[in-house]
Amino acid sequence: MSGCGKRGKGLGNGGAKLFTVRLIYEETRGVLKIFLENLIPDAVTYTEHTRRKTVSALEVEYALKRQGRTLVHISAIVVVPVLFCLKVNWGKSSLYPIKDVTNIQSLADILGYGVGKLPTTYLGLPLGNTHKDLKIWDNIVERTEKRLARWKAQYISFGGRHILINSVLDSLPTYVMSLFTIPAKVVKKLDKLRRDFLWHGCKENKGYNLVKWATVLHRKDKGGLGIRDLRKHNNSLLMKWLWRYTEERQALWKDLIKCKYGEDGFWCSNISTDAYGAGVWRAIRNLWPKLEANLHIKVGDGRRTRFWWDVWIKQTPLKDLFPDLFIL
Repeated sequence: MSGCGKRGKGLGNGGAKLFTVRLIYEETRGVLKIFLENLIPDAVTYTEHTRRKTVSALEVEYALKRQGRTLVHISAIVVVPVLFCLKVNWGKSSLYPIKDVTNIQSLADILGYGVGKLPTTYLGLPLGNTHKDLKIWDNIVERTEKRLARWKAQYISFGGRHILINSVLDSLPTYVMSLFTIPAKVVKKLDKLRRDFLWHGCKENKGYNLVKWATVLHRKDKGGLGIRDLRKHNNSLLMKWLWRYTEERQALWKDLIKCKYGEDGFWCSNISTDAYGAGVWRAIRNLWPKLEANLHIKVGDGRRTRFWWDVWIKQTPLKDLFPDLFIL
């Protein structure tokens, strides 16, 4: 069982990222504190500032790994976010059981929590859905349609509609697209809403579109209107995680990914082939070849540069420039 603190209004303040499981610093009380101390005593640490025993999920993973065990053997770990030194509001916190947990209500009573059900929403992002679930995007489509309905009674010029698409409609899916791969069906739906609004406003009778939508999505210097291509924008947002992986060398979320999948030459994790791998990270990791094709390494001390495999001379790895020499 895994838990996630659920608070009321103002939860999004601070901009924490759901995806990372980064900073999963947990508070335990009562039975859970004793449970963790007995199970993995070297994974529980004391901080003089909190007066509580606190445990990091990553420390649990490392402790169990040293004992030749895995997190699968732990029947219950309750996690309560204490991000940004915020005081936990026990009355607004909930336990979210994964699969069947027989003693969930008793555990919730001990901690003074409520019992929540997955899927739910946490920090504005869906929690408990599969990453390909179309329901993740229902709220985005609904909000787009509501915006259009609000503008329906107004006369808005073509230039005004263009500005509204760029400044309002295109921003609605950005937060969710920063973590999840947008399905083709959702792209098609949002493109239709944007396209119809651009050319015809909110008229009931639709006419012909004057220019192909693919052309409209081009940059202005390429003959388009500079309206955002949702697929490219989504890929760019997801690739930022890959860039952060290379830059944030001491980040907890990176250590967690590296511990689970291993690392491929300092720059990215290994490809996830496990049937139980995180689908969100697998989708992000699959974009690495596209990002790598547009990267060029500037050699510093050389510790993170692979002589044969990395692109650090010209635009091609040395193994491809000198294949005969490479196989020796």
